[in-house]
Amino acid sequence: MAKAKANWKGILSVVALIAALVMSAGALIRVTKNEKTKELPSYSYSIGAVTDEGKLDSEDKTSITSDKLKVKDLVSIEIEEDAKVQVFVHYYNEDGDFLSTAEVVAGEELAGAPEEAETFRVEIVPTDDDDGKISAFEKGDYAGKVTVTLKK
Repeated sequence: MAKAKANWKGILSVVALIAALVMSAGALIRVTKNEKTKELPSYSYSIGAVTDEGKLDSEDKTSITSDKLKVKDLVSIEIEEDAKVQVFVHYYNEDGDFLSTAEVVAGEELAGAPEEAETFRVEIVPTDDDDGKISAFEKGDYAGKVTVTLKK
């Protein structure tokens, strides 16, 4: 008889544990769904610079540049206080033609995009890189100094 009680206690404990896990997973999913923004991850950048004509030059290893993103999704761009980087936003129209470039200044609000802008790229240019070339190992460091917040 003692064995039967021990088994029921074990079964009830397992059922209670499973119920708790299911409820906590549900809560986590609800919280994640309610978030309305996301941050641009460092793997969204590639090593390369944007030319004066707005083209990506992957041979130029002096900066990192994001893929093109939709202007309507841009919430903010923030630069860490002591970051030794310059940040530029390059705007493009719906046909992908380059429109203009704006510099993002730490502590200041981002100026509005040109009216016809549909997409943009973020370019991060280090001002303290010793060798003047960004390696794959340095890319995450520089991207981490700039927070690009986008709508989901």
